[in-house]
Amino acid sequence: MNPEELDVHRKKTRSGSLYAFILDLLENHMDRVYGERKRSFFGKLPSEIVEIGPGTGANFRYLTPGTKLIAI
Repeated sequence: MNPEELDVHRKKTRSGSLYAFILDLLENHMDRVYGERKRSFFGKLPSEIVEIGPGTGANFRYLTPGTKLIAI
């Protein structure tokens, strides 16, 4: 992790929840494990979706560019 990323993570732990911080740290690992399946699944979604409980937004990277997202 480079110094800029570490700074961002430190700020998140001060202003956000520890749980969100941990999920953010694990995001790259989870992408390596599940990324291919998620890209396949999310690529088949319609251009307008509703996500209930998006958390830290870990799934946003898998949405097709231009997708209209309503996050609740």
